[in-house]
Amino acid sequence: PSPAPPLAPTGTQPVPSTSLTAQPQPQPPPGPGQPSLIIQLQQKQNRITPIQKPQGLDPVELLQEREYR
Repeated sequence: PSPAPPLAPTGTQPVPSTSLTAQPQPQPPPGPGQPSLIIQLQQKQNRITPIQKPQGLDPVELLQEREYR
């Protein structure tokens, strides 16, 4: 009887967690100061400010003008 191969076939080999692969690797949580900083930046970027629509521009009219060119 031939001895069993020490390694599994190449298609089913487990990938070591230290190698860089296309699969997402679980990352440790960031340091204590970073999450609040990230949240503050996101809140600043996502702030909704009331902006009035321009009086002279009608989006429906502009679309119709584009169609009839």
